[in-house]
Amino acid sequence: MRVRSTPRYAGIAVIVAVALLVLSPALRASPRDGFPLSNYPMFATDVGREARVDTAVGLRTDGSVERLSPRLVTGTDEVILAASTVTNAVAAGPATAAGLCAEIAGRVAASRADIAQIRLATETYDAVDYFDGQRTPAGVDVHAVCPVP
Repeated sequence: MRVRSTPRYAGIAVIVAVALLVLSPALRASPRDGFPLSNYPMFATDVGREARVDTAVGLRTDGSVERLSPRLVTGTDEVILAASTVTNAVAAGPATAAGLCAEIAGRVAASRADIAQIRLATETYDAVDYFDGQRTPAGVDVHAVCPVP
């Protein structure tokens, strides 16, 4: 009687294990992103049409809105830092939002004479309509407004 070699069975076991590992994201109940495999749930999960964005904007005396640069919001050119700074201030409550509003107003005063006020708000958009050219928010929840000195 001849016994098959162990290396052949080990090779088959490795192939089966790798195949199961590759297929495992499809077998999970909900998408998840992590080690060792990522199935990119941020692109594969329906998050709906409504998007809520925390913003810091400048308001001119005529009522028009000016989108502020990251440098005016945080003092740096980092877009993600500016966005997270506004989101964190809004989440921390009215006192923190008012404090950030005053900081931004100080930076704006030094460079933009056309802006009279700063507004921190959460704007709601229909994401599909936004990319269709309708850039007016469907709703605005104001968290802080402060004058530019």
